[in-house]
Formats: sequence, C-alpha cells, structure tokens
Amino acid sequence: DGRNVWCKRHYRVIPQKIPGTFRLSVLDNGVTSNEFWTIAGVADDLSWIVFHYAGAASAVGQSYMGGLLCTPDGSLPDPNPEIWDTLKSAGI
Repeated sequence: DGRNVWCKRHYRVIPQKIPGTFRLSVLDNGVTSNEFWTIAGVADDLSWIVFHYAGAASAVGQSYMGGLLCTPDGSLPDPNPEIWDTLKSAGI
C-alpha cells in the first residue's frame, strides 16, 4: 500500500570469541529470533562497513540471511570495487 512502517526492536548482543562476530537475539511479537552477525569488510578510513547476518525464528520454522552496507551518514558511498568484492565474498 506504499506506506513506510518503522519498528523498534531491542536486541541482545553477545560478542563472540572470534573478533568481528556477534550473536544477537530479539523478541518480535512473541517469537524469538537468533542471529549470527559478522563484519564482512570495512574501509580503512571507516567510511563504510559491510555486515553479514544469518538468523532463524525456529519456533515458526523461518530462517533468513542478508547483509547491510553502512556508512556514517547513511548515504550510499561512491562506487568502489572493494565494496562489491566484499559483498560478493559474503554471498550478498
């Protein structure tokens, strides 16, 4: 219907022993999702970072995976082969 809907969630974040990896869990409408996040790549100047995640809401038989390209101001960075290589290597 063309509406933008924003939802707030409160995630529990547990850093893992391997640097750049995290376990996240969130309760959404009574269903708990458990996710594993990794930092797939980051610019030397911190102008962008790519996260990869895989998760499941096992109580409802749902699993998913994806990624995020993040920048300090939320804008898309200029085209950069390193970003595309990072996305490809993460399977995004």
